[in-house]
Amino acid sequence: MRNDDNLVKMANHIAHYFDSEPDRQLAVQGLRQHLHSFWTPAMLKQLDEKAQGEAAQRLDPLVVRALQV
Repeated sequence: MRNDDNLVKMANHIAHYFDSEPDRQLAVQGLRQHLHSFWTPAMLKQLDEKAQGEAAQRLDPLVVRALQV
C-alpha cells in the first residue's frame, strides 16, 4: 500500500469516528482539529493534494469538508 493510500484510509477511519456526532458542523470541526493536532504538515499537504486529485472519490465527504474549512 502506498503512503498516500494509507493517508486516505486513516483520514476516512477518523471521519467514521465522527459519524456519531449529529451536528455535522461539529463533526467537521472535530475532524479538522484532530488532523491539525496529530498529523504533520507534510501529511496534511499530501492529503489535501489527494483531495484535489484522483483520491477525492475515495475520501469520506467529511474529510473533504474538513480540508476546505
